[in-house]
Amino acid sequence: RSMANNKISALFHPEQYQLNFKWKSFIPLVLICFTLLPIQTSFEEIFFRGYILQGIGLISSHKWIPLVLTSLMFGLIHSANPEVDKFGFWIMQFYYFGAGLLLGILVIMDDGLELSLGFHAATNVYAALIIGYEGAAIQTETLFKAVEYNAPLKLLVFVIFAVCYYTICSRRYNWPSIKKIFDPIDIDYEKNA
Repeated sequence: RSMANNKISALFHPEQYQLNFKWKSFIPLVLICFTLLPIQTSFEEIFFRGYILQGIGLISSHKWIPLVLTSLMFGLIHSANPEVDKFGFWIMQFYYFGAGLLLGILVIMDDGLELSLGFHAATNVYAALIIGYEGAAIQTETLFKAVEYNAPLKLLVFVIFAVCYYTICSRRYNWPSIKKIFDPIDIDYEKNA
């Protein structure tokens, strides 16, 4: 599913990918991807990391509580995706929970939705345009098709990629320690009124 998973796999196992480029379907697909997918991913991010994360935060004592709960919800909402049937509930739930956790951490650490909006949109556009596989939630005429999909390996690569991406963002945006996600929630109602 993620860009890093496919790039690393293609680097070490290029025989597992077939060129699938078709002009007539690819050009309209590019237009659809860059207009509709950002709307879909923005809705998910605003709903989960905007409203739900903040809503649970209003009744929680610590930031990790809404982070974990929204990540679980994000995973469960994606349990209807075809990858779950093809590769197994638990392996895909770990992936979706991990993705939700990464996106939530980005929101908490950056105090905004911009990074999660961009990351989620880029991941889905990449999955719809560049590399697809049998059983993926997004079935399109991608540039390449994966002949084989190793879900446990992709999950491991995702975890490594998530840690690297977090580290890059942390340094780039000069974030405080990751311990920030365990901080108590301090709501100043007078300041926010």
